[in-house]
Amino acid sequence: MRRQATSFVRIGSLTAVLTFACLGCGGGPKEVPVFPVSGKVLFKGKPAVGAQVVFQPLDGTTDGTRPNAIVDKDGAFKLTTRAKDDGAPAGEYKVLVVWRVSEGDPDSGRTRNVLPEKFNNPDQTPLKATVQANPNELEPFELSAK
Repeated sequence: MRRQATSFVRIGSLTAVLTFACLGCGGGPKEVPVFPVSGKVLFKGKPAVGAQVVFQPLDGTTDGTRPNAIVDKDGAFKLTTRAKDDGAPAGEYKVLVVWRVSEGDPDSGRTRNVLPEKFNNPDQTPLKATVQANPNELEPFELSAK
């Protein structure tokens, strides 16, 4: 009896392992291809160094990831979706930008967004972009205080 129970446990364990191993076989969602995307963010004509840029798909057809980037010292950025600077899936996007800077004592950890809130609100942002199925160099995003 004990030998028979051990066989059932082994068979059950083997079945579980094979079931989980096959979950990744075919049938699952396919990774959407991404294409290089670069651009610039300027605020009042100057680079928005350290600002975060997030592309939100207009049609909501991604797997929940949002291509994003951090603006460098020249105002430039390269979008990342899955791997550093890999780009974004082709499509239409709302562009969100938030630029947090230290407020008062840098050791306090307090920050504030120096950009108008509309640039970080999907319902209000005037910024849009189209990503084509090839390398993309976007026109600079020129942000103002208004």
